[in-house]
Amino acid sequence: MPRADAAGVRVGALVRLAFSGPKAAPRVLETLLDPSGPYVSTSPRHEGLLLHSIYHRPGGWDHVPSGSRIPRGESSMWGDYHAREAALYVLRLCSGQYLTFFGAERVKVSA
Repeated sequence: MPRADAAGVRVGALVRLAFSGPKAAPRVLETLLDPSGPYVSTSPRHEGLLLHSIYHRPGGWDHVPSGSRIPRGESSMWGDYHAREAALYVLRLCSGQYLTFFGAERVKVSA
């Protein structure tokens, strides 16, 4: 299973690429944040958004489910942050804003 934290970080860049025309970023974001999919935690006991992040495998800090040698089932703040940033970015693009470093500017967004 791919690492959700890496996908969360990269989807922000893909969203920016989608502004130029490609349709990859919306599909990745939709897949990543689908509540019925394997990447989003729906448990109220879970403290993060995305599942299947890896924090520090060499240090042995990651949860390894019993019967497995592969860590999974955890969240990391950077994966959650970048996934939420990408979702907010898409929401703002849909309302006609393109976010820049110094603020938002109004743009005409073509579908």
